[in-house]
Amino acid sequence: LNRAVFIKGFVGGTEQAGRVSQERELPLLHISSYTVCMAGDRTDPQVLRGEECFEPERLIGAYAQSKRRAELVLEAIRPQAIIIRPTAPIGPGDFRLTPPMRLVRDLAEGKLPGVMQGQINIVDVRDVADAVIAAFKLADSDGPSAAPRGRRYVVSGHDMSLKAFAGDVARVAGVRPPALEVPVPVAALAARVETWLSARAGRSPNAPIDGVRLAALPVRFDAARAKRELGFKARPL
Repeated sequence: LNRAVFIKGFVGGTEQAGRVSQERELPLLHISSYTVCMAGDRTDPQVLRGEECFEPERLIGAYAQSKRRAELVLEAIRPQAIIIRPTAPIGPGDFRLTPPMRLVRDLAEGKLPGVMQGQINIVDVRDVADAVIAAFKLADSDGPSAAPRGRRYVVSGHDMSLKAFAGDVARVAGVRPPALEVPVPVAALAARVETWLSARAGRSPNAPIDGVRLAALPVRFDAARAKRELGFKARPL
């Protein structure tokens, strides 16, 4: 707090950090999510660069809506803040297993008979960390190389179909890839049933309905700004 503020949080925590940053005139770096760029009522193919975002009500699910509300609060308090929006990270150190890593585990163990007809963008968590550190250093710099205040960066890796991703994981793990490619309506129905069963069992669903809706959107990601200004580079899948 003596030099800069760094936060990965939702509305309340983001507001507190923004006020500390404002009161002490410190730069602030906020970790958000690519989901704030994905409106649920858009069905046309699009390339997301992190510059176009939407009102929370147009986003898919409570997670994305809360992330966007946190951004809006921050923009009102501290518009100079830098925002990082990673896509789906995988890699070492995920001890509690986020949804992308649960997917990797289930694919590597050959537990999934099929995957849905959808898209995913996978980025290595170590590459995200490098981008965050680079942005943090720029945010804390007052020299000519300082990052432009108010910058928003999409930190993305590899766009691919879920089927292709499943095949790559299965090949590396030495197991048979899922045989089925499930249509989106069927996957959505299965996700709703699993969500209901998981709630009764007191556990998180492996395929949340919000994840199914996000994967169904025909989008690709462009991290050109992060590459240009943060030196971001996504390692091979």
